[in-house]
Amino acid sequence: MSSVRIEVAGRSVQVREDLSIDSTGAKVWNTSIVLLRHLEKMRRKLKYDQPGRRVLELGAGCGLLGISLASMGWHVTVTDMAVMLPLLRENVAQARSSVATTDEQDASSNTTRLESGGTLTVRELCWGETDLSEFNGPFDCIVGTDVVFLERLVDPLINTLDQLGDTSTNVFICIEPRNAVAYDMFLKRAEQLYDIKQLTPDAEFRDDFVKLFQLRKRFLATSSDE
Repeated sequence: MSSVRIEVAGRSVQVREDLSIDSTGAKVWNTSIVLLRHLEKMRRKLKYDQPGRRVLELGAGCGLLGISLASMGWHVTVTDMAVMLPLLRENVAQARSSVATTDEQDASSNTTRLESGGTLTVRELCWGETDLSEFNGPFDCIVGTDVVFLERLVDPLINTLDQLGDTSTNVFICIEPRNAVAYDMFLKRAEQLYDIKQLTPDAEFRDDFVKLFQLRKRFLATSSDE
């Protein structure tokens, strides 16, 4: 077992990895750092620390990205499959004990409030299986790192993004295209619903193998609108 520690907006965030878990999410990958630093730079423009604004992380894994965003004052729901939830909850609890005010755990809602004013809510979400109506979309922002790796998960991922966001939702996806077929399939499916912009990370955090995208859903007219 190992830990990863980073500094975010003047605060220290640490998460534990557990490679004994049979999931790629049990390790912190470079894509989460690249996306985090991009969002950290944009945080004053995005203003997701304002009351009522909600951020969703898909495939949160160890939780480094979501916990870091909450340490910036954002209100984040971190999600993953059931196998990852014990480690994710452990790392969220560590964040509470290290940077949160005391007595700020709301056990009934599974939400943790940090000293920054940000909040973390841990939820199970299995693309294509979980009832998405329970998440009360749309979210203001959806983030995901290394979420494109199997062809059979591309359509469930796109469907999840579609149902939990709307035309005002910013979607940030950061991936290392290890599976070229899945990567091409994702872009082809996504461009049917979204305007896609490839972003350039800061030189300090740039990685030639990492692709960073911002997606905004297009307004699609229905027959009743025509």
